[in-house]
Amino acid sequence: MNRTRAHMGIAILCFGLLSGCSKTEPLARVDGIVRSHVDSYQSGTGGDSDLIRSNQMTSGFDYGDPETTDWKSQIQWELTDRRGESDVYQFNWTFSPSSGTAVSGAKEVEYDGARSVIVFQNEWQTISIEPGSIPLPKMPKAH
Repeated sequence: MNRTRAHMGIAILCFGLLSGCSKTEPLARVDGIVRSHVDSYQSGTGGDSDLIRSNQMTSGFDYGDPETTDWKSQIQWELTDRRGESDVYQFNWTFSPSSGTAVSGAKEVEYDGARSVIVFQNEWQTISIEPGSIPLPKMPKAH
């Protein structure tokens, strides 16, 4: 009887360990560029961050004009899942205009590496994921 209990205990322990080991974080399948566009989508101004190699970026703009609202934003993302051919990311952001109250938001986004995806947009900024990748810096050659 004690032997049966011991075997049952070992079996339960092994099953628990195996089920815990099978829970892995998803791996990204496609790269992309998280891009901050100042004023409007594809304005040509703003900043970039690599979707896979990073998980956050800070953006902002100082217009140098007292009549125009300057702003800053913090954007964070995490790969959470896969659906079909897409990687699924959770984006969180805080947009802080120099005059006014900061606004935070969150959105789940599916990205397949082929099409641009708008994550967040207001009158000052658009955050998107764009196909492509940011090249790694070249290492100096050893002499």
